[in-house]
Amino acid sequence: MKILKLITLGVLAVLMTSCIDWDYFGLSPKAEILAFELEQQSGTSEIDSINRIIKVPLDSTVDRSSLAPTSITTSSLSIINPGVGEKQNFLDTVNYLVTAEDGGSEQWKVTIKESENQIPFSNFLTWFEQGTGKNSYFLPGNDLSSSPWRSGDKGAADVSFPTYPRTLVPMPSFDNPEYAQLETKSTLGILAAGSLFVGDIQGSGIADVQIDFGYNFTSKPISFTASYQYEPQSYTPSGATSVIDKSDIYVLLQVREDGKRYRLGTGWMPRSDETVTEWTEITVPIVLGESSFEDYMMPSETKDELPENGFYPETNARPTHIIVVFSSSAEGADLKSGGVGSLLRIKDFKLNY
Repeated sequence: MKILKLITLGVLAVLMTSCIDWDYFGLSPKAEILAFELEQQSGTSEIDSINRIIKVPLDSTVDRSSLAPTSITTSSLSIINPGVGEKQNFLDTVNYLVTAEDGGSEQWKVTIKESENQIPFSNFLTWFEQGTGKNSYFLPGNDLSSSPWRSGDKGAADVSFPTYPRTLVPMPSFDNPEYAQLETKSTLGILAAGSLFVGDIQGSGIADVQIDFGYNFTSKPISFTASYQYEPQSYTPSGATSVIDKSDIYVLLQVREDGKRYRLGTGWMPRSDETVTEWTEITVPIVLGESSFEDYMMPSETKDELPENGFYPETNARPTHIIVVFSSSAEGADLKSGGVGSLLRIKDFKLNY
């Protein structure tokens, strides 16, 4: 009987101690947040127990002004305020107070972590061919309706150019694509720079087209990364001496409101005529607001293809659009400034957060 009583007491002791996470008699001092879930979050929350900071991944399209936690796990016998189901404004950091059983408390900060949204098909591993024969062209994606990517080839393919060469192709082949190759070419005496961008292109031919750069995008990347190769050729501008071509690679964040387009962020790789035959990775920061940019990087209302109404005054704003542009000839938009045969190859494009 004594043995049975001892066993019973032992089992009860185990059951009692398993209900709490402290291993001594007395009131628990622990005030930890062990798990935190917010409605509409898009991943697993990051909990920094040392600095008492929680980062919750949330898509940029979600309204953050009124969100409530759906689940919070804290230390045994502790309480948290505000609690589950209580809506808060997560446009700013929200403070949560965890009070331990012994009355001590710790303040935790909960912030939103930007979901790492990428532009569809930006790894350039998926391509489609639009049209057939001499009127066809290639673009990253599955079809025109689902791909945000365009090139100057679309305008040229809309009319019949018997000698029109494609300036954008997947390489090493359409069936086994690994990167995008842009090449500056000439047809009917008109220069056609290799181009790849997000946006739309209207009109037909080479000269009679209108390009609308930009893609709906509300995330806020801090930089972009890509790998590239560049083999520039020389050309002779009218009335000038021979010069070496330069490529163009840039990402812009815009705020569009009241019919105007404002520059919010600028990520522009400086134009260079350097020959780069090996794959070279670059990471270009996206600078918010005004800075000492080169003239060609500055926003201007007079740019035909990229009109902007200056810088947006509030750098903490969220963008409405993103612009991504690659070109084998930086000045090729005028249909004459570029070296025929200039090659730009791009792969592994990624936005960083």
